[in-house]
Amino acid sequence: MSMKEALPYISICISVASLCIAFYVMFRDRTSFDVSGSYRESFDNMVDGIYIKVVNSGRRPITLYSLVFTCTDGQVHKFRITNSIGQRADSPFENRDLGHPCLSESQFFEFLLDSTNFDFGTCNLESVASIEVESSTGAMKQVKGLAEEVKKNAHHLKSSM
Repeated sequence: MSMKEALPYISICISVASLCIAFYVMFRDRTSFDVSGSYRESFDNMVDGIYIKVVNSGRRPITLYSLVFTCTDGQVHKFRITNSIGQRADSPFENRDLGHPCLSESQFFEFLLDSTNFDFGTCNLESVASIEVESSTGAMKQVKGLAEEVKKNAHHLKSSM
């Protein structure tokens, strides 16, 4: 086979290889985040709360949008995640930052929801099926195991209000 005959085959192989590399980079470069959470018990269950930590595990920045409580009766309760979500209700800062947190690569955002900064009365905690964090692009990640802990301790969360 002469060089003139082999040249189209070589160019096809190079094109297929570059296409594979482009797909690899595209999937590697997508937005992704990890979520963990736990139920935090206080002394004598006076100010119990829900702790949530979100870590950007992808290469692209993400903006956190809402915390979603889905109940077994089909109701969905969405609560905005802002930069000041974990601040106390009687915070001395007058200008609270209501912007959504934006996380770069490997950054994290954590917050604690308790009776001093969050009203648990708007959601039926005894029927919570899942708790998820939603990004501004609509991607959702479930906080594994947290819904069961909240259901089990719902009376403590509501009684501490």
